[in-house]
Amino acid sequence: MKLNVSFHPQRRVVTRPPKRGTVLSPLALHEVDCGAAHTNEIYFRKRLWKNRRTLRRVVKFRTPQPLLDKGVEIHDALQVAANEFVPEPFDLPEPHGRPNEMRQDSRNPDWHDHEAYIVHKKSRLLEGDKHMCLLTKTVRYDGLPTALSEHVRLHTLGEAQQAAAKEALAQVHLYDCTQVKLPKRIDLTQPHMSFPREFGVPVDRKVSQVLASYHHLCEKLTSQVPEAMDRTACLMWSAMSASKRQVCT
Repeated sequence: MKLNVSFHPQRRVVTRPPKRGTVLSPLALHEVDCGAAHTNEIYFRKRLWKNRRTLRRVVKFRTPQPLLDKGVEIHDALQVAANEFVPEPFDLPEPHGRPNEMRQDSRNPDWHDHEAYIVHKKSRLLEGDKHMCLLTKTVRYDGLPTALSEHVRLHTLGEAQQAAAKEALAQVHLYDCTQVKLPKRIDLTQPHMSFPREFGVPVDRKVSQVLASYHHLCEKLTSQVPEAMDRTACLMWSAMSASKRQVCT
């Protein structure tokens, strides 16, 4: 049974809801109404506190002393929010306000009358590397040039580089928090088996992240040996190696 609480300047009165058919005095009616009003007020205040976060009072804290000792520049959040970026006004080209870069006709500066095909990461090569060589008009070369092979032999990877390579693999296979629905696993030897659906990092994301990390490591290594990426030096080294072999023979 719910209790109605009414407040008096000198006393606190707890009243029970009246029974059906009971005749109440004006004072009792006033106490019941005050108790119901106070209960509703508490209920609505709790709802406002829970839902309307803007009504909560913001306490102004002092800047921590360690930040002041280090000389960290402190900005007022209200001043930062007041400095809103206002774009400069500009006139859209006519007609229909569509720039030429988005048009699919001769008005586009990148337009060419002769059609061309573009190879991107989502292109499916039916013949593998042979298909890619035909599209790019290149010749497959196995191994490294002689100059780069000499650099690889002279500059072996240390423990720091090996740890960086392991860290790049761990960033993709262990530390990546991407969780998407992976393709359903199928066992050809047991086609009747129904495996639970797996979630994890997709293969295309793993490959792109690993290649990007290894490319970054290669750039860091070649910055220490800049002559390794010099094509002229590579050609000269190859020519010198060929001449030495001729002299030796």
